Amino acid sequence: MGITRAGLITGMDDTGTLGLDNTTTRGQSVIIIERVFSVKNGTKLEVINTRN
Repeated sequence: MGITRAGLITGMDDTGTLGLDNTTTRGQSVIIIERVFSVKNGTKLEVINTRN
Protein backbone atom coordinates (compact mmCIF):
# COMPACT_ATOMS: atom_id res chain seq x y z
CA MET A 1 0.00 0.00 0.00
CA GLY A 2 1.32 3.43 -0.91
CA ILE A 3 1.78 6.26 1.52
CA THR A 4 -0.90 8.36 -0.17
CA ARG A 5 -3.38 5.48 -0.12
CA ALA A 6 -2.63 4.90 3.56
CA GLY A 7 -3.44 8.55 4.29
CA LEU A 8 0.05 9.43 5.51
CA ILE A 9 0.46 12.09 2.82
CA THR A 10 -2.65 13.75 1.44
CA GLY A 11 -1.26 16.50 -0.76
CA MET A 12 -0.99 20.25 -0.60
CA ASP A 13 -4.42 21.20 -1.96
CA ASP A 14 -7.89 19.82 -2.69
CA THR A 15 -6.62 17.90 -5.72
CA GLY A 16 -3.93 16.00 -3.80
CA THR A 17 -0.98 17.71 -5.49
CA LEU A 18 2.24 16.62 -3.78
CA GLY A 19 4.51 19.52 -4.76
CA LEU A 20 7.38 17.32 -5.88
CA ASP A 21 9.63 20.31 -6.64
CA ASN A 22 8.89 22.05 -3.32
CA THR A 23 10.74 21.62 -0.05
CA THR A 24 8.94 20.17 2.95
CA THR A 25 8.36 22.47 5.92
CA ARG A 26 8.92 21.45 9.53
CA GLY A 27 5.19 21.56 10.12
CA GLN A 28 4.48 19.23 7.21
CA SER A 29 7.17 16.85 8.47
CA VAL A 30 5.65 16.79 11.95
CA ILE A 31 2.22 15.96 10.56
CA ILE A 32 3.62 13.04 8.56
CA ILE A 33 5.52 11.72 11.60
CA GLU A 34 2.38 12.00 13.77
CA ARG A 35 0.39 10.07 11.17
CA VAL A 36 3.05 7.33 10.99
CA PHE A 37 2.97 6.91 14.79
CA SER A 38 -0.85 6.90 14.77
CA VAL A 39 -0.98 4.11 12.20
CA LYS A 40 1.71 2.18 14.08
CA ASN A 41 -0.47 2.40 17.21
CA GLY A 42 -3.50 1.03 15.36
CA THR A 43 -5.36 4.21 14.44
CA LYS A 44 -7.08 4.14 11.07
CA LEU A 45 -6.58 7.37 9.16
CA GLU A 46 -9.30 8.92 7.04
CA VAL A 47 -8.30 8.56 3.42
CA ILE A 48 -9.79 11.06 0.99
CA ASN A 49 -10.00 9.67 -2.53
CA THR A 50 -9.15 12.46 -4.97
CA ARG A 51 -9.32 10.16 -7.97
CA ASN A 52 -12.77 10.02 -9.48
